[in-house]
Amino acid sequence: MIPKPTISQPETHSIEISRFLHLPSNPVKRLSVNCTQRRKYQSNSSICGVSIAKCLLFIAVIGISLTFTTVSHTEEYNEAPMLAELVKQGKLPPVEERLPENPLVLSPPEIGKYGGTLNRVWLGFSDKWGVEKLTGESLIEWSEDGTEIIPCVVTDAQISNGGRVYTYHIRKGIKWSDGHPFTTEDILFYWEDVQFDKDILNVPGFQYKSGGEYGKLKVLDEHTFQITFKEPHLFFHTLIANYLGFTSYPRHYLKQFHPKYTPIGELKKKAKKAGFDTWLQLWSAKSSSSGQGWFVGNPDHPTLFAYKVTQATPERLVHTRNPYYWKVDSAGNQLPYIDEIVHTLTEDTTMLNLKAAAGEVDFQGRRLSPNNLPTFMANAEKNNFDVALYDTHIGALPGIFINQTVEDLTLRKIFQDVRFRQALSVAINREEANELVTMGLLTPRQASSASNSIFHRDKWANNYAQYDVKLANRLLDEMGLKWDGKYRLRPDGKKLTVVVSCYQGWLGTEDVDTAEMLKEYWGKIGVDVAVDNQAREQLMPKWADNKLQIGLYVYFPSYSTMVHFVPYATDSWSNSWAPLYSQWYHYDGEQGEKPIPEMQALFDLHQKILVAETEAEQKRLLEQIIQNHIDNLWVIGVVGDVPQPMIISKRLGNVSMEGVYALAYNSPKNIAYETFYFKN
Repeated sequence: MIPKPTISQPETHSIEISRFLHLPSNPVKRLSVNCTQRRKYQSNSSICGVSIAKCLLFIAVIGISLTFTTVSHTEEYNEAPMLAELVKQGKLPPVEERLPENPLVLSPPEIGKYGGTLNRVWLGFSDKWGVEKLTGESLIEWSEDGTEIIPCVVTDAQISNGGRVYTYHIRKGIKWSDGHPFTTEDILFYWEDVQFDKDILNVPGFQYKSGGEYGKLKVLDEHTFQITFKEPHLFFHTLIANYLGFTSYPRHYLKQFHPKYTPIGELKKKAKKAGFDTWLQLWSAKSSSSGQGWFVGNPDHPTLFAYKVTQATPERLVHTRNPYYWKVDSAGNQLPYIDEIVHTLTEDTTMLNLKAAAGEVDFQGRRLSPNNLPTFMANAEKNNFDVALYDTHIGALPGIFINQTVEDLTLRKIFQDVRFRQALSVAINREEANELVTMGLLTPRQASSASNSIFHRDKWANNYAQYDVKLANRLLDEMGLKWDGKYRLRPDGKKLTVVVSCYQGWLGTEDVDTAEMLKEYWGKIGVDVAVDNQAREQLMPKWADNKLQIGLYVYFPSYSTMVHFVPYATDSWSNSWAPLYSQWYHYDGEQGEKPIPEMQALFDLHQKILVAETEAEQKRLLEQIIQNHIDNLWVIGVVGDVPQPMIISKRLGNVSMEGVYALAYNSPKNIAYETFYFKN
């Protein structure tokens, strides 16, 4: 049994919550990436330092390369005492031999101190993405405020031929955590033997396709590779920024589990010995992010991340510093500063928030609810932490995703009538829901881009967001949905019942609480609601497999990835309002079902915007995508403009009180946790 933390009862009447709800329109950049002599970006048209409009809209000029470069470092380096001791014992080579020729140099506000354990809480292996988002490394990544794409594992990335050719240069001398070199052999292994291996993946990722064809990868040398597309693919960098595929498959380790390199008979024996029925199950357990995920479940897997998992249990997950990590600070100290990160199991989000309020974490944002701000503030001084609010870019908490491909065909016909979605929307008393579910802290609005987004449109945020029960009933009457006493009837004479599925959600219990309120609101217009509250790990696969009717999930339309603008992928969180149409689009018509015209129009716009060659054309197409959402009301919102509470120990240095915490940027990775340090 997990012990309950001891916290003070919050005196909510004495806390001025409003003053903590400022969302920074221009977050302070805590980490300098271009002002030191050791790390400069030199280019004709640098992808670093590009404005957010240009970064997200990617103006590409045919024949002009977009590049970023770094200056190499030749001075002496320093290392953590725990690593220096291993060098002294002959168990590690000197730090100069472990670092690449040109390590990535970060310039934090303060040069930190080595040592300490960063404590966090989690919900077990089903919460693995919180670990990945803290520690993951990619070829390129988003800056802290989400306005720039900056180098990471690579030093240079040129875009040429009008956005058709992408050339990357890996840092020379960069190594996996076991000391083995990371080269284009690993890139090619990921591309040929993972991404384009039909036994491992049915179809390659959508991000690798442009003009109806997948790109071609060519290795130029040990540190240089090139991806060429048939048509311009100006979104490619935004899609792979913070994407871990290229950086998570060490060939020298994983080939022992792959039939291309190990005889199938030997693989079957290995699988049986490890308790698996097939070699593919063994491969997934050792390599993949599925299941537990290698970054939390396989201590033998080499990594490029700052920390490597060393204890993999749900009760206590431990990550210890990577001795071959390839970043240093501006004083030549190998990063990270902190020795290890420990995640301790909590039984649910309620207990997680209580533990955070009790001061049992050093840095935590994941699963913390704005509803608990009074509790956090009441306990901050006593438990020696600060409370910050980061911008999330969340447009709706939750979004109400009405499955356009629901298995029940009678219900599908109802769901696909826009009047039904409009009726459900105006039947919601958003002002009341905001007060009762989120303490009046958020903004009643329709599911749309957040108010501080450059893609915000008033007509979208206000679309059928008024509370109007009479209008809702009139719309349902027009559809011919007759009453039978308390509820309306379907065309087949059955009671109109919808199942609303939810789980303890993105921040806390908001999704579950909202589902119960929908039962009341929609019941007033004759729509019976059955609330289906499940665990996340049970719910998400059903969502992807088209087994749900209506699902509640955080809504964050992202132009950088097109998530929630278009249901293009087959995972549970981006296709949740039309799984079968998503499959049809993703698998080129070989799976799923052909979309209805309104949805096909959205897919057509997606194809056009991916290959558009001018900013004006991209903006024009984006406006059409937004208008498609306004016309069809694919997703319904209740409240939005959500701040992310962050609990930050006062002992911790180099952590900003303002920032962006958004899924599109793989937050909190964009906050540069590797420069955190303990002041004492």
